[in-house]
Amino acid sequence: MMTARPLYLMAGVRWSVRLDADIVLRIEAPGRAASFYPLPRLSRIHSDTQVNWATEAMLACLSAGIPIVFTDRHGQTLGWCFGPRRRETTLAELLREATRSPQWDLFWQSWLRQIRLREAKRLRRLLGLTNKAGIELWQTHIAACNILYQRWGKPPKPWIRAMQTTIRPLAARVCADLIGDPELLCYHKPGLNLPQTLSDLLIARIDEALYLEPPLLVGGEPASLMAARLLEQSGAHFYRACAQLLGDLEHQLRCWQP
Repeated sequence: MMTARPLYLMAGVRWSVRLDADIVLRIEAPGRAASFYPLPRLSRIHSDTQVNWATEAMLACLSAGIPIVFTDRHGQTLGWCFGPRRRETTLAELLREATRSPQWDLFWQSWLRQIRLREAKRLRRLLGLTNKAGIELWQTHIAACNILYQRWGKPPKPWIRAMQTTIRPLAARVCADLIGDPELLCYHKPGLNLPQTLSDLLIARIDEALYLEPPLLVGGEPASLMAARLLEQSGAHFYRACAQLLGDLEHQLRCWQP
């Protein structure tokens, strides 16, 4: 039985992707021999944003139900393309089916760890931190709090708590918009509360927003008013961050084979 495998077109090479014989991808790069990948042998494609895609090649992948994941030069996911076959199953249906699996808890914890590490790495890059500060999200968050304390001259906890309180309804709205089934959102499975999980995973984005806030503005207004102002200014950013997290979850669920 033929096993479909992922294809990685990562940064640093000027790849070009063309369609050959309607069912085969022709992958080329300067100084390299052409490679050929039959569509039935591909489960998904990870593509750097600089890859030169022919339109017919991309459409053939989507028509064959092969999702394309676009990443930046750091390997961070920027977006996904799913063809109509893949969209026949919604995120809500994927979640409902996955939570029935005996392997669900392992999948869920693995996904959470992956996202926490990715969010921590993103924040460390912004703050100019090395891995000596720790690679875990909670370690990076503590380092960010120390930086904010040095910049502000006061503990940042009241502002962080105010931002978390303000963002929770937004996370719930994103879940409702993209999943739509209230039964799945909270405790469909023990320990599964998607709005709360998204809020917790956004702690690095909160640290980022506060880090970018001019120190002179901190303390001039109550923490709750400042949080409301920042959410009004950056609501689209936080909504997009929540949607990206759910998009990543959907992608992993589609690729998961328990």
